[in-house]
Amino acid sequence: MNNKTAIVTCLAALTCAATATAAKAPAPGNEMVVERQSDDTKTIKGTVVDQNGDPVIGASVVVKGTSRGVITDIDGNFTLDGVRPDVDIVISYVGCKTVQMPARKVSGTIKLQDDSQVLNDVVVVGYGSMRKRDVTTSISSVRSDDLKDIPATDFRQSLAAKMPGVQVLSLGGDPSGSGVSVRVRGISSATAGSDPLYIIDGVPTDSRSFANLPASDIASVEVLKDASSAGIYGSRGANGVIIVTTKTGSDSGKPVISYDGYVGVSSVSKKIDMLNAYEWAQANKDGHDGSYLTDNPTASVNDPNSMRTGQTYWQTPSDVLLYLQDKTGTLTDTDWQDAIFRSALSTSHSLSVSGKGKTMNYYASLNYLWREGTIIGSDFTRYSARVNMDGKAGRLKWGINISPSFSEQNYVDADSQYTGDGVIAAALMTAPVFPVYNADGSYNWDMNGKFNLEETNTQYNNTLNPVALALEIDDLRKRMSLMGNVFASYEFMKGLTYKISIGGDFLSYTRAYYRPSYLETRGNAYHGLASAAKGIYAANSYYNWNVENQLSYNLTLKDHSLSAVAVYQAQRNINNTSQITGTGYADDKVRTIAGATEILTDGTSTSETGWTMASWLTRVQYSYKGRYMLSAAIRGDGCSRFGRDNRWGYFPSASAGWRISDEKFLKNHKWIDDIKLRASYGQTGNFQIGNYDHLATLSSLTYISGPGDGNVVSGYYPSRVENDKLGWEKNAQVDVGFDASLFGGLLGLTFDYYYSKTTNMLFDVPIPQITGMSTSTMNIGSMQNKGVEINVTSRHSWKDWGYNFSGNFSLNRNKVLHLGNNDAPIIKAGSYAQSYYITMVGKPVGCYYLLVQDGIFHNQKELDSYPHFANTHVGDFRFVDANGNGIMEEDADRVICGNYMPDFTYAFSGGVHWRGLELSASFQGSYGSEIVNLERRYLCNMEGSSNMMKLALERAHVDYATNTVTSGTLNRGNRKSTGRNGASTSTFHIEDGSYLRLQNLTLAYTVPNRLTSHVGIRDLRVYVQGTNLFTWTPYSGYNPEVNKRSSDALRPGEDYCSYPLSKTFQVGVNFKL
Repeated sequence: MNNKTAIVTCLAALTCAATATAAKAPAPGNEMVVERQSDDTKTIKGTVVDQNGDPVIGASVVVKGTSRGVITDIDGNFTLDGVRPDVDIVISYVGCKTVQMPARKVSGTIKLQDDSQVLNDVVVVGYGSMRKRDVTTSISSVRSDDLKDIPATDFRQSLAAKMPGVQVLSLGGDPSGSGVSVRVRGISSATAGSDPLYIIDGVPTDSRSFANLPASDIASVEVLKDASSAGIYGSRGANGVIIVTTKTGSDSGKPVISYDGYVGVSSVSKKIDMLNAYEWAQANKDGHDGSYLTDNPTASVNDPNSMRTGQTYWQTPSDVLLYLQDKTGTLTDTDWQDAIFRSALSTSHSLSVSGKGKTMNYYASLNYLWREGTIIGSDFTRYSARVNMDGKAGRLKWGINISPSFSEQNYVDADSQYTGDGVIAAALMTAPVFPVYNADGSYNWDMNGKFNLEETNTQYNNTLNPVALALEIDDLRKRMSLMGNVFASYEFMKGLTYKISIGGDFLSYTRAYYRPSYLETRGNAYHGLASAAKGIYAANSYYNWNVENQLSYNLTLKDHSLSAVAVYQAQRNINNTSQITGTGYADDKVRTIAGATEILTDGTSTSETGWTMASWLTRVQYSYKGRYMLSAAIRGDGCSRFGRDNRWGYFPSASAGWRISDEKFLKNHKWIDDIKLRASYGQTGNFQIGNYDHLATLSSLTYISGPGDGNVVSGYYPSRVENDKLGWEKNAQVDVGFDASLFGGLLGLTFDYYYSKTTNMLFDVPIPQITGMSTSTMNIGSMQNKGVEINVTSRHSWKDWGYNFSGNFSLNRNKVLHLGNNDAPIIKAGSYAQSYYITMVGKPVGCYYLLVQDGIFHNQKELDSYPHFANTHVGDFRFVDANGNGIMEEDADRVICGNYMPDFTYAFSGGVHWRGLELSASFQGSYGSEIVNLERRYLCNMEGSSNMMKLALERAHVDYATNTVTSGTLNRGNRKSTGRNGASTSTFHIEDGSYLRLQNLTLAYTVPNRLTSHVGIRDLRVYVQGTNLFTWTPYSGYNPEVNKRSSDALRPGEDYCSYPLSKTFQVGVNFKL
């Protein structure tokens, strides 16, 4: 509990003074009534403390039913004279449970307990708020205290594991926090996107706005999960709605200044276990030996290079042979992961002031964040500010929120492959026999061709120096954003209010990229040569505005309450992009696009796109005695993204609640605090498609025209057929659940079961080739999701200590129901050839569709007795003949073999506190998710042409004289893989992505106010925290949450290089003045 110090004291003193003044000066015409004190009165005294034993400053001590009272002083003490022993005394304080007791029992120390129900009583439901106990839909809520202390650039990372049915995935550890994916109740669309709608202070926006929103400015986050609650946002609510409300002015008249800051250090949470130089040298030789003996069965592994003259890849580089002969262990052995990873520093500082004037509340903040990346050369800096003001003048209320921010990032490419300057891929693949630097301190480039040029082409996979790629490529990305909202409301009569709100957000993004000439180009032909310097300048501006008119009416008649709202809304979104790519730089001194002398057509573009939407909404809510509750709404949306025949969509919803604990048959069960049953139904839509998918469009191309050899000219061709009937994807969902509070708040329980069905799903459907196009986007498919969500909480406090616990469990099952007239499966390729996904009726969307690897062939007899690919040898992978026709076929023998969706997710957290000391921990987990680890394509292919995982030590060793495997469980070493070992993605590349993660561990101490109040400081809290400390998982990659294409539901769950997650230790402090 945060004690209110001099602010509350001043307010209470002013109130008491005003009361006393009013008593001394009665209004004209009224007589002063003096209450004569009975002789049977006494003076009561006591001390009010919080649950930690600290004095509560400014608590109200009042005789019940009167205005007679006092407030506690700086030590929590109070004295009240002339109190009859038969009256009750009421002791109250904001954020605490009110205590009422007979005056005769008031003495000594009185302890107030935190009242979480009071703090969380009101939730935002969209276009208004309501008491949590009256909510009849499925809504999860997080308060600002739940977000504190977590060192997250994107505050959505702080939501992980806090709400059932809300899966927050950290896809990578980039310091800008860009790798965050949020899914609410699974995947509801195959092609139209699965991101939820975000609302910040009433302004609809998208995830781009969160990179510059600090968690310290957030008051609450509500997630609308079922279709009835999300249905009020109509066409954009199919994937859930996340409503963010920022902080407003405090209830105090005196300004409250708050500070929160930390310093932290981060390191990668995991390294991949790779071969050292000596292990790799043996693997490299085994690969060359394997190819040599495959082509020459009577040869020997001991044959020198001089005898291996048929193919260059039969020969082992002489530098590699030195490692096999060395007994000292002193040769170069570079750990390339250590070379690019570092311990990274970070710091954050937030300063805010809030208060309440006579007619206005205000909140203002300044925030600073700096984070080094755990990959050298990467970092992120953010500056942000916020001003929120609201006021009242008679029946008029007004408010303004404005938040500018600026950030810049030195970006390092961790996601690309080694062929595209990807730093992680290059570090994992580069052989450890190469040093980072030469003896003179220059970068070593031998990994880019030495083994293929100095003696013969041994076909080593050329890479570029990862350290040089990380440190020497300039990639500066800047973002400037401005988000704001102004509103005014006027109450025409009691309960009838009109409100107009105008808001929007602006984002400007620039990228300045430069690749210097002293970085080599990958390939044998470029070894030792300067490259052509390349520069890129890209700019993107995003503008979104929203106008909302709202008419609301609230009426209460005895036991009946009624509220209604009508809304008309318009929104406009404009996005401008441009990019210039240049080369021909005179030198590396001028690293801007202005230094380029040649502009490249490939990589230079400009575009402007946009969409508009008009919407209306009506909603009615009714309650009888808070026991029976009903709600109904309908929304209409019209959007420019859809064909003119289906431009408008209509989305109804309804819900009902029954507080069964208020019924007579449960009233006398004292252990029941509250039980509410609820049910809801609603329809929502999804408009996450291209802005012009319904239009016939042209695309540019070049072609040859003119006589003779002709000339290259630019032109256009029809690229999309018009579809006037293109419409919304619609999602209908039923939700039933209950909320319960038992044993005086000791146990809380929430349960939900839901079923949702998405219809009119958008797919690219083949069309007649005579049109000149191959596909057209149409509404043809359907899928379902059904699941269960459970949330359990418990908390209790005793004299000096207490505890809290929460846990949640979520299960979702996805199934495709329909895919058009013939229900033909949709097959998509992944990032590597022969890596496929399939979406078919009766199965989840985006399943892996691969060959099944079933061990290896141990001898010739096994090989002869089972179907295999034509060039398979002993020691190669054995694949399952899935269709049983006796022939191994690349396409016909693929089967569905898992998907990225987990069987269930879970989380639990808890803490204990003793006086001012607190210890808390939170865990999150996922079970049953599967990942296609395509890194195994290179790092475990047994070719030895690049470095490999330690798993490669389990490769098969073959006695080629007897053609028998003597040891090992994986495929044999072979520079030229046979039997489709390296050419086909199979179940060998699928790994279990289940995990349990210790997300946060915090130890904190709140200093008693009596020790700091003399210097004007209160609520001083010091803490140490660890984030992402341990992850228990069978997955061999960096991160079991990885998903290379998180926005593509047809091809999810692929790991093909990503920025590793980091674990962070930090020390922080927060206090108020």
